[in-house]
Amino acid sequence: MICCMLLIVAAVVNVKASIHYDTQMKYKLCMGDTIYIDEVRVVNDTIWYDTIVSSTPPDVQDTLIRTTVVNKFPTFLKLETERRIERGTTFNWHGIVISKAGMYEKVYKSVHECDSIYQIQVSERVETHITDT
Repeated sequence: MICCMLLIVAAVVNVKASIHYDTQMKYKLCMGDTIYIDEVRVVNDTIWYDTIVSSTPPDVQDTLIRTTVVNKFPTFLKLETERRIERGTTFNWHGIVISKAGMYEKVYKSVHECDSIYQIQVSERVETHITDT
């Protein structure tokens, strides 16, 4: 019986193990987006690890660890309240000099392609003077 135990221990000691780390898989996700990774529906920030163990002859055990990282980035559309401008005057809005009525838009580009958009409607203030004679 002791002889059999020694054989089992010897067999376990002779197993060669190697660990391989796969590169990280990174995904970018914008607000409202949904992506599928390995049939898993992802809508939020997440990190998960897959561990795959395989045995190959002669007695070598390989372990593959795959890390998946998903980052969610914000994007928004902000419609600012209407603003009135008097003829001949200007004002600065998000780096844009506005001198006349119209719809203006400023887009802030994101490195993650989740752009944010600001919009403002500008109207001209019209003053009417009534002269009573």
